[in-house]
Amino acid sequence: MTGKLAIALGLVFLSLFANGRLAAHQYFPADNDRPIPPRLANIEAIIEQGFIAYDPNYRETRAYYTAQLEPLTAQVIALQRQAKNVTCSDQMLIEARWLLEHTTDWKRLDAQLAKLANSLSNTDQAFAAQQSPKDGAWGLCYEEWFLKLDATIDALNQLAVRGAAPRYALTFLQRIDDVGSLTAYLNSLLISDIAETGIDQRDELGAVTGVLSQLIFKPRLRQFTEEMVRGFEITDAYIEAYESFLESSQDPTTGYWGAWYRSGSKVLKSADLSLTFHTISYRRGMVMRWPQIVDTTFSIKTYEYPYGWMHNGAYNHHNNYDVVKILRYGWLHVNDRQRKQARTELDAMIEWCINGPMANDNLFEIDPTFYSSRSNYVYYAVSFLDEIGYLSGSKPFWTDRTFPNGVDLCKTLRVKLESSGLGDPSIKAAEQKLSQSCPAD
Repeated sequence: MTGKLAIALGLVFLSLFANGRLAAHQYFPADNDRPIPPRLANIEAIIEQGFIAYDPNYRETRAYYTAQLEPLTAQVIALQRQAKNVTCSDQMLIEARWLLEHTTDWKRLDAQLAKLANSLSNTDQAFAAQQSPKDGAWGLCYEEWFLKLDATIDALNQLAVRGAAPRYALTFLQRIDDVGSLTAYLNSLLISDIAETGIDQRDELGAVTGVLSQLIFKPRLRQFTEEMVRGFEITDAYIEAYESFLESSQDPTTGYWGAWYRSGSKVLKSADLSLTFHTISYRRGMVMRWPQIVDTTFSIKTYEYPYGWMHNGAYNHHNNYDVVKILRYGWLHVNDRQRKQARTELDAMIEWCINGPMANDNLFEIDPTFYSSRSNYVYYAVSFLDEIGYLSGSKPFWTDRTFPNGVDLCKTLRVKLESSGLGDPSIKAAEQKLSQSCPAD
């Protein structure tokens, strides 16, 4: 989509909103469901209260399964350190974490942990990275549809770089292959009633909108999909329906996107760093309400991810990358006060990174409570340093400072990756960023 078309569609939406005329595929809840602005720090408590209402033993059962998952996570990471291919196990681990953190389906989680344990005896799992001949999906060891969707977009991005068409038609996308099914599906995900269902739909909403935003707003991927992907078509009406959903689900108070939660008679909106980052990043900053977005980004700093920057009370490469990229896209839209605050925050992030994780002998020592794989950790470490402008030696977008040690660190990271034995799509993407920041001599 061209920039002019995106702006035009946005103006159409604003006009419709102002006049109270919204097409059937645009989402607005009934009067008694209209969300109220959230007290941001309370979202996690509201989610937990919903789970406890559904399952009074929720806290104890979750603690039990958390303890069961920890040693399996450690085993997966240990095998990855040995350059063993445990792609299937990694997919099972990601799904187990989703079951633990976003559902109360303990029976299914119990079975998932058993499958994961059994999978670790096979350390040649290259088959799990292949496309399914049955429905065209990637992520062969996932059961959840949206997790297969997440794996599929990673594969399509790699194929688009090579200009190689998928072998099989993507028939598994029938769930969202027209305006009606897309709109119904997205609207069904937006509000989670955990006390009623025992499910927090936030991860599914984030995965689906992240994938759709890539397919629609990334020019090369969009062209590749139109020309070389069978089983899925992106029409102008499809784009308009998806953009309308994004516009109508942005919180006018915070400027953020996120899952909505039913709490008693009210519906509360979350301010979700990850969902907001994906929308802004893939739309290349072409969103409304920038002053609110930037102020909200600062205000949620001390909260835990995904409702803030922190993980276990500390910075994190992934979250820092999200924050930096949001601020880069918003840089031309913010006032002097916001820029001054941004410079202070970004300085602090660099000091943490260079004097913390990057000061260790093992530059890629993973935090298993956040990342599921070393590759994932490496990608976000490199992406943060690249986005904040540390690695290339050129002037960053946000400061007159220069970082003379950045190019040397960039070269060190390249050597580390070349000898790591890792080679999945995340690592290839990290290597590409490093090669652009510090080309080989």
